Amino acid sequence: MNWMFRSVFAKSLLMSSVCFSVLVHLPVHAEEMVVELIEAGQEPKRELRFAPKEGASQTMEMVTDYQTEMSFGGQAMPSQAMPAQKIKMVFDITDVDDNGNISYDFNYADVEIVDEPGTLPQVKAAMEQATKGLVGATGKGVVSNRGITQKFEMNLPEGVDPRLKAVLDSMQESMSKLSSPVPKEAVGVGAKWKVVQDVEANGMKLTQTSTHQIVSMDKDGCTMSVTITQEAEKQEIKNPMLPAGTIITLESLDTTGEGTTKLLTSSILPIESETKMETDVSMTTSIAGQDQKIQTKTKVEMSFESTEE
Repeated sequence: MNWMFRSVFAKSLLMSSVCFSVLVHLPVHAEEMVVELIEAGQEPKRELRFAPKEGASQTMEMVTDYQTEMSFGGQAMPSQAMPAQKIKMVFDITDVDDNGNISYDFNYADVEIVDEPGTLPQVKAAMEQATKGLVGATGKGVVSNRGITQKFEMNLPEGVDPRLKAVLDSMQESMSKLSSPVPKEAVGVGAKWKVVQDVEANGMKLTQTSTHQIVSMDKDGCTMSVTITQEAEKQEIKNPMLPAGTIITLESLDTTGEGTTKLLTSSILPIESETKMETDVSMTTSIAGQDQKIQTKTKVEMSFESTEE
């Protein structure tokens, strides 16, 4: 598996973490984002607050499918079919404070690379090798009843491939900053709010804006639509997977996405969600003084369901 394939695969993992954190309310530090209520919605209104029970357990199955097109120096490369990945995670609520802070543990229970038509066996094998270190990874966090994180950390099993560790370390950084916290104000059907935050992920600094709108609501939770945009200024990308002496400069990044998610206030995870994202990245690589333009277009579709135990 060459460095370019690893870079593309790393980006797909990262985009998966972006989708996941935006729709699942994974942590964000309050001082690093702005939540702006645009519309409060219709009556009746109420404050959205998460209140799971201590000892509750929730299992989530997430399926991510992505397609990538690349061109070097204006020359299109043959498209390579990439198999979908299916990840199973288990979240356990360990404590709920009187102030509303929720402590949880999580673990990666299983990772499967789905055998799909058109996928080369060596590509599937390489992805299985790259992701096998995920199983057994654990973590913990503390999140407020508005979805704002107080603490987040991930622990990896010993002997994890250094390349995968670099990707997961980057995912941890992005997952600790990418989220869609609910507003402090009371809201009703039609309520809309915007979250703007600066993020450093996979060696890139970018700005993400997500807009959330409640389309239905009852006493147990709500269903909302989400739109996502990302953009970044020109910058050098620091990535440990690059060969020595290689310099990559990000020329531009443009991401758009949309999705839906159904939330229950009795849980920190939605019971179902789906999203689609498209990213267009323009980069320049410099190797031994030789520059080459690289254009990458990636489409990611992700869906997941969760069940409470």
